[in-house]
Amino acid sequence: MKPRQYLVLDTNILVSAVLSKASKARQALDKAQNIGNILMSSSVLLELEEVLFRPKFDKYVTQIEQCVTA
Repeated sequence: MKPRQYLVLDTNILVSAVLSKASKARQALDKAQNIGNILMSSSVLLELEEVLFRPKFDKYVTQIEQCVTA
């Protein structure tokens, strides 16, 4: 059995993955979750939160809330 890998994803990939389930970014996130552990620093989490709650993403609030609570 292969050891699990540790992966880091850029905030842009995470934002795109949250906003579109059909995106390449979502595919990358899903694959990363299947092959290893995704590592995130507190600064990445803060940046992700700050970006997702910008006014231009208001129309996606329901999707964002679902991803955050999942």
